[in-house]
Amino acid sequence: MPITKDETRYKVNLDKELDGLSDSFKAEASEIAGQAVLDKLKEYVGKQQSPVSGQGKYKALSSDYKKFKRKTVGNGKANLSLFGDLLESIDVDADIDGFELVIDDPTEVLKSYNHNKGDTIPKRQFIPEDTQKFKRDIIKAYEQKLQEFKKNRIPEKVNKSGLETLIPWEEIIGKD
Repeated sequence: MPITKDETRYKVNLDKELDGLSDSFKAEASEIAGQAVLDKLKEYVGKQQSPVSGQGKYKALSSDYKKFKRKTVGNGKANLSLFGDLLESIDVDADIDGFELVIDDPTEVLKSYNHNKGDTIPKRQFIPEDTQKFKRDIIKAYEQKLQEFKKNRIPEKVNKSGLETLIPWEEIIGKD
């Protein structure tokens, strides 16, 4: 889960939230939860705010960089997006235990490190450290997605191999 010059990762363990789902559905539910977090993260950053609990609004850009950014892309916002490469490089890696937000492109990892740590630029954190969490509304967003996922599936009879399978509720009652 480190944020280093070599990698950017943040793991969210969903063992409790995934309880009651068969293993075959846990990775799918984890992917949905991770995507909800990524969407909210981008929403916060677009508003020039940190999605990390305890962090606030981003420091404004320096006047020189603000002028450069306005000339280059038409805005002078501290939204971590000059060409969009950094935020678009964040991947959700999901498994049966939860999900990880990962940046693995070497150029974007260095940008991430600088923004999250404030190494060579003002700190504009968008990924929590190991001891931190996302803001409460982001956690609620993925919890809600997981509840919806679980609600929309019901146990099917135990199949011949002894495994319980889940099927979407819509497939049972029809989509209309």
